[in-house]
Amino acid sequence: MGGRLDLQSTLGRGSKFSFSLTLPPAVGEVFLRTDRAGKTVRLAGRQPLNALVIERHGISRNVMVGILAKIECSVRAAPTLVDATNVLDGWRPHIVFAEVHGLADILPEIVHYLANFGSPPEAKVVAVGPADERALRMCREAGFADVLALPVRAEAVYSALKTHLGARFEVVSEEPETPQKPEDRGSGIPVLEPQLRERLLAAARSYSVTELRAAIDVVASAGPEYAEFAERLAGLVRGYDLEAILKLIEPGHAPRA
Repeated sequence: MGGRLDLQSTLGRGSKFSFSLTLPPAVGEVFLRTDRAGKTVRLAGRQPLNALVIERHGISRNVMVGILAKIECSVRAAPTLVDATNVLDGWRPHIVFAEVHGLADILPEIVHYLANFGSPPEAKVVAVGPADERALRMCREAGFADVLALPVRAEAVYSALKTHLGARFEVVSEEPETPQKPEDRGSGIPVLEPQLRERLLAAARSYSVTELRAAIDVVASAGPEYAEFAERLAGLVRGYDLEAILKLIEPGHAPRA
């Protein structure tokens, strides 16, 4: 991405990483994030919006899925074009976010192929890739509806949905989660079946919001004694606080650096 990465390391004390990066100026309307003000953004009016994410790297893919799932999009994800055809199964996206790094020779074919995943009118295809001017120009010339530069930010995703699909958003207030005291961890937590517990932990570790919500539905259906715990988990998912879920289910968990 044309940037610089620096490392300072002191034996016995630790390491410090920093980077500098030149990015192109933002194009179009900037959608300000409101999460830090104790509020969250979601689609207004329960608009049905299907989004497909194609991204080779698991962490980046889960970040994109998390951004879209948080505003209540119906989202599916796949690492490659071939895998994407297998996850559709009659489901059609309104918009496709496709990583294009290293695919310069077939960009026009990608746009045509992905656009026809959708029902008429054809799906909007947004490229996700490096921020250098050459890559941005190639994507636009290939016919992508938009280009999101890495690293992808929630504001850029919101702006793309608004610009290309006419999506509307609303800001809803949420009560902040009460911080857990260390001695409270594990209190009031019902006993989970080992398989379900591992499913929750695996989803939280991989930042898979969609899978977490599915597992929480299973918890909620286990009986009335699980309802409060399931709602507690759902609140943490709405706040995208997956580390808190790990601490709740696995009291010895150490936060990721």
